[in-house]
Amino acid sequence: MSRLLVVLCLLLAALVATSAADTHFVVLSGSGSLLADRAGYGGTILAGFTGTWELNIDSRKWPDASANNGRFEYIWEEFFEDNYDDTPGSEAWYGYFDSSTLRKPPRLALDTVEPKGHLQGDASLVIMVRDLNGDGVLSQAEKDHNCQLTMTLVVDSSKGRGVFRQMCGSGGLGSGDFNFVEPPGEDGIQIVGSITLEDCP
Repeated sequence: MSRLLVVLCLLLAALVATSAADTHFVVLSGSGSLLADRAGYGGTILAGFTGTWELNIDSRKWPDASANNGRFEYIWEEFFEDNYDDTPGSEAWYGYFDSSTLRKPPRLALDTVEPKGHLQGDASLVIMVRDLNGDGVLSQAEKDHNCQLTMTLVVDSSKGRGVFRQMCGSGGLGSGDFNFVEPPGEDGIQIVGSITLEDCP
């Protein structure tokens, strides 16, 4: 009886080990622009995995990037202007980019060479622009000041390849150096956070 109990315990431990979630701390370094015709960012994965990454934002309904700042005005009015927090000392505008404000949610994809695989999922982005003098009016300095980006990720298991095949999970990432950069310029950005993965049920 004791041997059977030991075997059952070992089997249970093995099942727990194989089904346990793994959290990967990642650093994504790259560039891009929210104001470009094809809004998005991409670059190199510096930590957590080895490979490249890409963040695509559905901007097909937005004005052309060459529209003499019309693209920024549209983005500001559509996503930021009505989302103002007037809490004294914490005044800021918030822009929400997700499935409720876009035709399709932003998409984050990682192509990794170590370990070999492809991972992607739907992202929800929140960009915070501080109102530095608390007057409720956006100034050029506030627009150009390092803004904060936060991102949540829901992994799409149907798109996983290689080591990420049939993996489920979620993530939380952020950046403190987001900027609005007019094309053809690009904003250098570093996004840091974690992605937790586990075998899909």
